[in-house]
Amino acid sequence: RLIEAKNIPRSLFMIYLTRFIDPDEAELIRWLVESKRADLRAVALNLGRELMKYCDREYALRIIEIEDERLRSEADKIKVQYSITDLDGLQETLRRLLSHRRRI
Repeated sequence: RLIEAKNIPRSLFMIYLTRFIDPDEAELIRWLVESKRADLRAVALNLGRELMKYCDREYALRIIEIEDERLRSEADKIKVQYSITDLDGLQETLRRLLSHRRRI
């Protein structure tokens, strides 16, 4: 939807919250950062910890590790600052992002 907007302010601060970094979304993010000088922070959710409720601990820990590597690899491709967190840490991650932004 954002790419359809006619007036996107310059120096826009955005938080991109995702569970899966889609290649089409990555292209939009690159466009925003390059053409609109958007100050973008990506927050990727690693939901692997949720598996511990349903699966063997060792299996869940391996999935968490694999998912973390995948999210880091995809986030590196879009070349923006990013954080990877789980659901329990999401509130603290967002608080830190917003408080850091106020100091700038």
